[in-house]
Amino acid sequence: MIAPPEMVTLPAGHFMMGSPAHEPGRLIVEGPQRRITIAKPFAVSRYPVMRGAFAAFVAASGYRAHGRCTLWTGSNWHEAAGSYCDPGFDQTDAHPAVCVSWNDGQSYASWLSSVTGNRYRLLSEAEWEYAARGGTSSPFWWGMSISPDDANYNATSAYGPADETGAWRQHTVPVGAYPPNPFGLHQMNGNVWEWVEDPWCRALTDTPADGRPRTADSDNGDSEIKTLRGGSWLNGPRGMRSARRHGASMTYRRSDIGFRLAQTL
Repeated sequence: MIAPPEMVTLPAGHFMMGSPAHEPGRLIVEGPQRRITIAKPFAVSRYPVMRGAFAAFVAASGYRAHGRCTLWTGSNWHEAAGSYCDPGFDQTDAHPAVCVSWNDGQSYASWLSSVTGNRYRLLSEAEWEYAARGGTSSPFWWGMSISPDDANYNATSAYGPADETGAWRQHTVPVGAYPPNPFGLHQMNGNVWEWVEDPWCRALTDTPADGRPRTADSDNGDSEIKTLRGGSWLNGPRGMRSARRHGASMTYRRSDIGFRLAQTL
């Protein structure tokens, strides 16, 4: 029996996607800001897909999820034999699945849709930021500063007026280890980067105003490079901001990259 992920229904609404020019740590790829309107409610998984759930998919489907993964050595990244079940650090089934590519995420969503009869998919980039902000406009949904009590990240440097620092774990933590945001979603900021549907673009100019994913033929996009959101245990505090964006090949597997699911209602 396959247990579907716990989904949270998010309300319709609107927000400003991207970061304002004055936000500390802002990157040029986080703009220009775009007003996005989410016209209908949609559902998002409360947690990123967990290792146990991904392992059940591999066992049931025979999907080949092993191979090469880029692992953290403690000082740099190194591509080696590795997978979601061998990411270079200890995990339980309650940790987020890592060493999973965009293609792996799509395959999982397609399989889960077929066995449950409910259609699952990756979030669009606009949906992801809407979900992460939880109705807020500050750098983090909890405010202007970040502390080790807020997320799993490299806390050896500070951000914001609170000027708090802490340890750097260099590995994942269980998905429910930190409080949820105002929408009831856990770890949208930190722990693992999350794949979204959209091809990578170096600006938000072409992001559809209705929250749909960008298309592969976007003027400044690349269909082979996909977008990542959320920051991870690797990143410093600036990488935890809700507007932070990154891109990587759809086949890329790294030990700080996972994914989350959505449903159209």
